[in-house]
Amino acid sequence: MNTQAFFDSKGHIFALCLFAAIGPLVMMTTPVLAYQLATEWQFAPSQVGTFFFYEQIFMGVAALPAIYWAKRYSPQKVMKVFILLFILGNFLSLFANSLTTLVLARSSAAFAAGSIMIVTMASCSMTSKPARTFALWLLGQTIFGALAILVLPHLFAQFGLKAFFVLLIILMLIATPFYKQFSNEVPQAPQQTEQHANHPSSLSIIWSIIGVASVLSFFMSISSIWTFLTSIGLNSNIPEASINGYLSFATLFGILGCFVATFIGHRVSRIVVVIIGFILFFISLLLMLGTIAASTFMTSIVVFKFAWMFTFPFILASLAMMDHTGSIMKYVSLMIAIGMGVGPGISGQIIEQTASFNTLIMYAMAMFVISLVLVTLLNGKFRKHQNSGQANSLAH
Repeated sequence: MNTQAFFDSKGHIFALCLFAAIGPLVMMTTPVLAYQLATEWQFAPSQVGTFFFYEQIFMGVAALPAIYWAKRYSPQKVMKVFILLFILGNFLSLFANSLTTLVLARSSAAFAAGSIMIVTMASCSMTSKPARTFALWLLGQTIFGALAILVLPHLFAQFGLKAFFVLLIILMLIATPFYKQFSNEVPQAPQQTEQHANHPSSLSIIWSIIGVASVLSFFMSISSIWTFLTSIGLNSNIPEASINGYLSFATLFGILGCFVATFIGHRVSRIVVVIIGFILFFISLLLMLGTIAASTFMTSIVVFKFAWMFTFPFILASLAMMDHTGSIMKYVSLMIAIGMGVGPGISGQIIEQTASFNTLIMYAMAMFVISLVLVTLLNGKFRKHQNSGQANSLAH
């Protein structure tokens, strides 16, 4: 029987952070991969977009079969299957010679990556301090992504795009022995207390929907702005080279945001931290309104990236309050994929219809408001339940 000490062990936390850093590396290195596809493979912008669209879709679709296997197989067994599938998918990618064959080859690798991410997110939920663990989980992805962005251009110059797929295979082979650090037992929901028995399952479903909806609106806003940051800067006559430099600089503040979230952990009320994070988002978006100076634009990007990496772990921890087995995380993974996929499409339509980035920014603010309200409701509800549960325990 796995104890809380097992889930909080350094080995377990290291393993989930390691696999979470490798799985989504395609999406974390989008700028350099997009450029390589355009130059080496002569892909048009629409083809590059298609590649990343399907990569995200296959990662998101992994949530659907997870509804079945999450209740029947241990994380260890699941990881063995998806590690093998991830390596196989990247191996097949080496032989792709067109967009169609590349997407087909990537489908298995992306599906496996999405499944691995679900296991790691569920494992984060099982720790006693999920906010801190989710911050470490995100930190690993950010650092791996930043390092890959620095290294890949040199590898591409020597070996081409295939070097990336070889790199993914090597990283996963290095990580493979650590799958044994995951639980070898099927996650079991805790027995219902008298307090929880008074609340029907339909009410739990409603709160679960509120939770995943907060993630969906969050990422619809994130992706809407992040996708068009370069366009927003160019609209203010800021040179593209400067914008790219600001984006690279902002990555450092993303890492800083993860570090700060890791340090804060459970030291400060979660809802207070979430509100601070959303206030930073609103400040960032307000700075982007109208025609702005380069220094203002750089500040807005830095604040935006910091707020993103600082706030998201606490949103995930808010959802972890509802279900300590982490079963809700498969739906969270699906919402992230939908948000990242749908957000740019909606924002593109807004820009075309209004010919204004200000309208896009106001839309992003509205989506952030929705997310903030939902997360606030969630924290208020389940904090109240936890407090009453503690009071009942003391009474007995």
